[in-house]
Amino acid sequence: MIKLASLLGGLCLIYGLIVTHYQTVFCPNTTLSGLTIAGKTIAQANTSLQQQLAKKTIRIVKKQQLIVQTTGQALHLKHDYTQQLKILKAQQNPWAWPLHLFKPSASKAAQPLPYQVSSTSLQSLNQAVLAKTKTKPVPISAPTIVKTKTGFAFSKNKTQAVLVPEKLTPLIQRQLQQGRTTINIQAAYQKPPASPKPPALTAALTRLNQLAQQKIVYQIFGKTVQIPKTTIMSWLTYQSNTIEIDRAAVTAYIQKLSDQFGTIDKTRAFKTHDGQVVQVPAGTYGWSLQIAQEAAILSQQLLNGTDFTRQPLTRGYNYNDQGIDIGDTYIEVSKSAQHLWYYQKGQVVLETPIVTGKPGQDTPIGVFVIWNKDRHTVLKGLNEDGSDYASPVEYWLPIDSTGIGIHDAPWQPQYGGTWYQTNGSHGCINTPPNIMAQLYDQVTTGTPVIVY
Repeated sequence: MIKLASLLGGLCLIYGLIVTHYQTVFCPNTTLSGLTIAGKTIAQANTSLQQQLAKKTIRIVKKQQLIVQTTGQALHLKHDYTQQLKILKAQQNPWAWPLHLFKPSASKAAQPLPYQVSSTSLQSLNQAVLAKTKTKPVPISAPTIVKTKTGFAFSKNKTQAVLVPEKLTPLIQRQLQQGRTTINIQAAYQKPPASPKPPALTAALTRLNQLAQQKIVYQIFGKTVQIPKTTIMSWLTYQSNTIEIDRAAVTAYIQKLSDQFGTIDKTRAFKTHDGQVVQVPAGTYGWSLQIAQEAAILSQQLLNGTDFTRQPLTRGYNYNDQGIDIGDTYIEVSKSAQHLWYYQKGQVVLETPIVTGKPGQDTPIGVFVIWNKDRHTVLKGLNEDGSDYASPVEYWLPIDSTGIGIHDAPWQPQYGGTWYQTNGSHGCINTPPNIMAQLYDQVTTGTPVIVY
């Protein structure tokens, strides 16, 4: 019992001596401003913290870009930590020092006082920053009108922001006084004010956006096509203080419409008299847009700035508002059957055997058109041997631009079958005179002729 009492007494004495020690110094595991100050008095800790402040790296940055790097010692930074240390020391219980061995001291001290920097040091720092950030200002460009994804707008001022010395000094000083070691000077940069927009330019911008928002619709071959606003905008330009239309782009657009809806150059699927479907290449029948004329009209109407709907100018045959191509009134010519049928409103009203071109002078296939009617004419050309021929005919229905047509042929002793192989025409469609007279009287110009 005596030994145990002696042991406990010794331990208490040692514990008391340690408590006495921590009455004047900081407990284990105590830090301030990132520096360990355990076992130090307030004065010693203050000295150590001031030494640490002298070694601190001070970085001047613009956003993330480093401009200048220095140290607290070079700037003669000063800060008395005594007040914070006293607050931290007052929060510690020396009798509970063992708890600090396992848990860092929870500092409830006030925020550090501002770093103090002399005006001389601050001026030197400013000069170093200015030396590193000298930039040549980009001249202020005059405002212009540019295209965006949604319309027209003024061009953005591309002038480079420059450092304003008058803003730099208070900005650095303020951040040092906040205890910062990384000082961002982005706020000291400033762009010159944008140039004023001339009234005429402002009016042009308003007008361009008005023109780009027009609703322009084509009624074309039974279809409705609205020109996209993005397309209209792409045609508009502003050059030399004038709003202009890109005529080449407008012409290309009209050409695209002609290619899409026009029929003059298209192969057609044709249902023959016996229900077969054949592919017949393009001939003289069909229509296309008048590209140049239509582009000029569209460009002029677009500049008026009001919504409009129009039908395009066309050339050729059988343009209509219903989108009907061959229709139900036409002449069908089968070279293999050596036969002709004339349909009116879907019904055969006339048919006859015929004689087409002799092999080597074949009748062309395609979708053609009766573009004229003539009486008592003489057909002229060359025979196979190169000699001239002249054939008077009573009825003449030309169907292409090379001299091919439908006519009476009183010199033919027979029609149909294989007679054309040895006694065929020079390419025309020979028709019995009595039938040709009826066909001539009934058919009208513009009637399609399908030869296959």
